[in-house]
Amino acid sequence: MEAELIAHLRKMLPAHPLLKLGPGDDAAVLRVANLEECVVTVDLLSDHVDFELSEVDARRVGRKLLAVNLSDLAAMASRPLAAVIALVLPRAGGMRLAVELYEGLLPLAEQYGLIIAGGLPHAIITIVTSAFLHGSLPHVGINMLFLWVFGDNVEDRMGHGRYLLFYVTCAVAGSLAHALLTGFADTPLMGASGAIAGVMGAYFVLFRLAQIRTLVIIIFFPIVFDLPAPIFLVYWFFLQLFAGVGSIGIAHGTAFWAHVGGFAAGYFLVKRFAQPLRPPPTRLIRPHVVDMRIE
Repeated sequence: MEAELIAHLRKMLPAHPLLKLGPGDDAAVLRVANLEECVVTVDLLSDHVDFELSEVDARRVGRKLLAVNLSDLAAMASRPLAAVIALVLPRAGGMRLAVELYEGLLPLAEQYGLIIAGGLPHAIITIVTSAFLHGSLPHVGINMLFLWVFGDNVEDRMGHGRYLLFYVTCAVAGSLAHALLTGFADTPLMGASGAIAGVMGAYFVLFRLAQIRTLVIIIFFPIVFDLPAPIFLVYWFFLQLFAGVGSIGIAHGTAFWAHVGGFAAGYFLVKRFAQPLRPPPTRLIRPHVVDMRIE
């Protein structure tokens, strides 16, 4: 079937000036600037088809992932230069599996002088992308409310670029804390709570004299009052911490440990991102008076 498919594709796909040798069993050959010929090969190995991961060491699988591509390049009498690795990993134990796969393929890459030029495991990418996904409009609304209250002041102290980097860093820290403290549970994680908790941790450090306008509903009667920011944030943090401890071993829809991890990251990292306030002038600045009288 493979040979028949290759023959069909060669007839079906149009010719291109950059393509010297089209689809084949081993690799394709491209004409690239400054290179007479560039050989490109792609191979895919999957569990239960090419190997049984439950029965072999993942490092051996990692070595095989790279070896099959090196074999194709050798069949084309070409010298390997670089590789891009793509992994699809399970949610449970994905990080550990990725590390073991790379431990298997890196010695072979070093042996042949091969550069690992790029590629990210799917599970690692989702540590960042999950912070930009939400499960419902109320989920987005609550997060945006907290970001509106605390975010602009922190951004003013950091600047736009530093604030964005800080936000993503806290999101990753929150996701990692959630993964570690839930035993890499396979429950999907989404939402910006870890990042926004990091912003709240930064606010606690930078604006300890601020007041938070707070709404409390007692039975059916709303009460609005100003509460010192440290009291509000400490109460919120310990509420998440105790809820996280109480949810250990229990499937829960709220990622309490992402809140705790993000807040802690923001508290400890804020000084590295925030710009210092300008000191007051050391001498009295007298206003310059211009005589505008017309005689």
